[in-house]
Amino acid sequence: MPKKLKAFVSTVAVLVILAGAYVAFRSRGTEQGSFVTAPAYRGDITTIIAASGSIEPIRLVSVGAQVSGRVVGLHVQLGQQVTEGQRIAEIDSMPQMNAVQRNQAALNALQAQRERAKVVLKQTESAFRRQGDIVAGKAGTRQDYEAAEAAYGIAQTDIAALDAQIEGATVNVRNARTELTYTQITAPIGGTVVAIVTKQGQTVISSQTAPTIVRLADLGTMSVKARVSEADIGRLKPGMSVLLSTLAQPNRRYETTLKTIDPAPDQIAIEANASTQAGGANASSTENPAVYFNARFEIANADGALKPLMTALVSFILEEAKDAVLVPAAAVERTGPRQGRLRILGRDGRPEERSVRTGLSNGAQLQVLEGVAPGEVVIIADPRDGASFANSRKRS
Repeated sequence: MPKKLKAFVSTVAVLVILAGAYVAFRSRGTEQGSFVTAPAYRGDITTIIAASGSIEPIRLVSVGAQVSGRVVGLHVQLGQQVTEGQRIAEIDSMPQMNAVQRNQAALNALQAQRERAKVVLKQTESAFRRQGDIVAGKAGTRQDYEAAEAAYGIAQTDIAALDAQIEGATVNVRNARTELTYTQITAPIGGTVVAIVTKQGQTVISSQTAPTIVRLADLGTMSVKARVSEADIGRLKPGMSVLLSTLAQPNRRYETTLKTIDPAPDQIAIEANASTQAGGANASSTENPAVYFNARFEIANADGALKPLMTALVSFILEEAKDAVLVPAAAVERTGPRQGRLRILGRDGRPEERSVRTGLSNGAQLQVLEGVAPGEVVIIADPRDGASFANSRKRS
């Protein structure tokens, strides 16, 4: 073979080899790049039951007026901190002061009458004794003796009757003085003024129910009532960990423990009231209403960041694992309880199927107890069939 032809053939052979290597390299890269992958990594995972609820002060007191009258003084402002016994407001006390004086005067009159009755009693007692001596000496008549005896008995009865009247008048004075103290409204607890219901100058009437002047709340500790569906309530137990956040501070987490679970849903009380108002008939208009139970717990609120009636975003912690090996849940096909299989992208770019033992799952991530090491690349989906590994296996 001529030299030029031999050189040409050699050149073509080299080009064919290079082209084949290039095609092989491109096809391998395409195979690797066709998968949606994610690395296995170490992290913390928790399984939760999510719920929402409302935040309320652990102690909320409506401070009302026990007497009727015009509010002549309001000594607190909205948001003010007050101590137990501090004066909140005062009601015009003139009617109560007059009642005290009137009842005191009646008591004084009865006491004066008793003093007079004591004098009469002494006189009738002396007359009775004299008539007794006279009758004993056979110098007087029996009729005079009996008249003196009757007068003495009547005087004693008058004293007893006045004593009873004085006792009643004393009670009236005490009640009037108590009514007078009711015109001074004081704080029954220490806390924050969260509402002012009655303004200065308004007239309150306490003939039926005590009208509310202000509402006080102890904001140092808040109570949370979370509504949990009947499908989840059986998984909750008092003492389990709870995380709480609010719409006002979504990045702040409060940690506490579940305190109690109501034995029955609120619908029982609602339906009972509705039935009573309807005269015993079934007043429920919903055939199968959703049933929610109240799970209750408390949160320390030293800085006052939690406000009354805020919406509580609650997570009840069922299980948790620290420093666990985690993979995307979509990458694993479940084959049994705590068992599954997934595909690993090997160093050569080819998928490798493995059986794994699984642990906790939060819907997005899955804990792998055996079968995958941190850093290994897990295949989540293959865009060529448009599905995740788990779903594609189910279809096949």
